[in-house]
Amino acid sequence: MRESILRMLYEHNGEYISGEYISKQLGITRAAVWKHIQCLQKEGNTIEAATRKGYRLAGSLDTLRPAFIKPLLKTKRLGCELIYVETLASTNLLARELMQQGCKHGTVIIAEQQLKGRGRLGRSWVNEKGKDICMSIVLKPRLETQYAPIFTLATALGIHKLTADLGLTPSIKWPNDVLISEKKFCGILLEMQSNANEVDHIIVGIGLNVNTLLFPDELVNFATSLALEGSCQLNRSKIAAELLNSLEPLYDACEHEKNFTLLLNEYKERCSTLGRQIEVTGLSSTLVGVAEGIDFSGRLLLRTEDDQVHAISAGDVTLRRNR
Repeated sequence: MRESILRMLYEHNGEYISGEYISKQLGITRAAVWKHIQCLQKEGNTIEAATRKGYRLAGSLDTLRPAFIKPLLKTKRLGCELIYVETLASTNLLARELMQQGCKHGTVIIAEQQLKGRGRLGRSWVNEKGKDICMSIVLKPRLETQYAPIFTLATALGIHKLTADLGLTPSIKWPNDVLISEKKFCGILLEMQSNANEVDHIIVGIGLNVNTLLFPDELVNFATSLALEGSCQLNRSKIAAELLNSLEPLYDACEHEKNFTLLLNEYKERCSTLGRQIEVTGLSSTLVGVAEGIDFSGRLLLRTEDDQVHAISAGDVTLRRNR
């Protein structure tokens, strides 16, 4: 109900609408309208109330509420269930709980802020409330377990497309870092559960720096946002919808092995890691060599100085200057 009221205020472009009009449109009492308005104000929405005029939305509205995302979706399955939480520990954690309750393929959890977000290798992912996008997508593909990492590559491709469509120049650093100006603005975390050799479900966690303008000192040289790179603030509900629109055809393609070569080639074209002298640091060792390719399981093929080719599933990549 609050989303409907907020949507009505938004659509009236800052003009006043009466409590009576809202109550008739939504089939509730004027007292109920007032209670919902108060709750919306407490959530940080700037809503002005005036005697004999009603209510109006003052200032801009930047929200990830489903009422503002769903009208922009062109998807058939992604976002079929769109669950909004203002603040939570982790969208991936909530996605796991919903999986246990039998949620649908394509369910999306989205939040203004997550307090215990994680990146690869157990790292934390910090975001500023009301500035970025924290999202998890539940997928139930019919796929062999060995091919599940193709969804990580597809997610990076979708974010690359979204960013390029904004007029920016992104690149992908294997396996799932999307960069602009050699700085990271996006984190991707894929979690999977399988039965025998088949995928049961996949949860794709995405953290996207959209309108953050200030980063901690230790991240200034490594992190950026779409707003910083594009020199303008962006509508996050539109960005979220466009991201889902970009991802759905890629995810659909991931469910058919005949599309793997096409997806992989597209990823390789946009991957700045390939052909470079790199250092890969894993949990127990560090390898140095040339990144020669990526296989269908998403592993990086690294040729070391002893002419051995190593298939690497995970690790931190540092780009070196070519000799």
